[in-house]
Amino acid sequence: MSALSLTRAAFIALGASIPISTFVDFVLTVAIIVTWLAAMRLRETVDAIRRNPVALFACIWFAVHAVGAVYSVGTAGEAWRALDKASVFLIIPIAIVAIRDSRDVRLAHYAFMSALGVTMLLSYLRWAGVIPQDAPLLKDAGYSASVVFKYHLTQNLLLAYGAFVFAVYARVATTPNARRLLSVCAVLAATNVLVVGDGRTGQVVLIVLAVYYGSWLGGRKGFVAALAGLFAVALVAYAVPGSSLQKRAALTAADAAEWRPGIQDKPSGVKERLEFYRRSAEIIAAHPLLGVGTGGFAAADRAVAARHGMPATDHPHSEYLLQAVELGVGGLILLILMFRIQWREARRLAHPADTAFARGLVLMYAIGSFGTSMLNDHVETLLFVWMTAVLFHGLQERATSRA
Repeated sequence: MSALSLTRAAFIALGASIPISTFVDFVLTVAIIVTWLAAMRLRETVDAIRRNPVALFACIWFAVHAVGAVYSVGTAGEAWRALDKASVFLIIPIAIVAIRDSRDVRLAHYAFMSALGVTMLLSYLRWAGVIPQDAPLLKDAGYSASVVFKYHLTQNLLLAYGAFVFAVYARVATTPNARRLLSVCAVLAATNVLVVGDGRTGQVVLIVLAVYYGSWLGGRKGFVAALAGLFAVALVAYAVPGSSLQKRAALTAADAAEWRPGIQDKPSGVKERLEFYRRSAEIIAAHPLLGVGTGGFAAADRAVAARHGMPATDHPHSEYLLQAVELGVGGLILLILMFRIQWREARRLAHPADTAFARGLVLMYAIGSFGTSMLNDHVETLLFVWMTAVLFHGLQERATSRA
């Protein structure tokens, strides 16, 4: 087996590890880099970057954050950790070279979907009490009785996108049995997000993806039908006594009403986020052009929080604010431009399902980034990079065929 074949195998396997194991993620990521170096495909990778706008932008993303690390107000360790997260984007051009064809794409998707299936099954079993709350190798269920391998917010995001992926594959399935199985998986994943799991961001993402799925299927009529169906499902989910949707909606409304700027109160997710947003706006106002540098958010927030007698935070729970704080208005534009480029380039993908997956991914991160720092957390960052590489390798493939 060639070194590049090992790169390909490790990259496909990464799809199965992202929802389950951070340690395996690390091992596979190292394997991808080492085997790519052994394959000596630097010239081919440079050519892929030149031909593929998504791969090119991944390099720009890293380069801008590298410049930001030079003037960061954070400690050397904080700047390095932030730059390390940005460096994950360099996997995109490497993987584009390693992936051969649509068969590799499907294998990668199946690996990811299988891991989500395991997550979903164990989540339901734990929620139902079949698996004890102190089961080894699973996350502490002190916050949510349905978490398995990841925390509640991350698990809900994974299953929200998973429901969308299952639904798209069900639509393009070629056999009735596959269509039925994938449809059931989509429904179970969506139900877990709305009724079982705890995570408002994932619930909002699921709603947006459901509406997009309707428009993907049936245009304007599909969009209207999806909205109507979603409204009915939300009513039912909200009416279920003790459902996650009901609890989270009530908690959100109550916390937002109780929040007072700059006043330390009984901590809650909503009130803390509102306070983080307020302090982030204060930092942006003081450093609007260049920001405080890559990895500088925590140090800047410590200074502002100390003045108000509030506890500090490592990130603002909003990717838009994080980029604006650390890189100024240019960082905010950079993030929006990345979403714009991927949305635009998705129309060039050969299969309509791949276009749907790519645009669903953009919607997930564009919407989710309002409520959490999507590219600051390990799982969310790696999923974005991995799925982007899986989907957009086709741009290089088509460009090569025209050459």
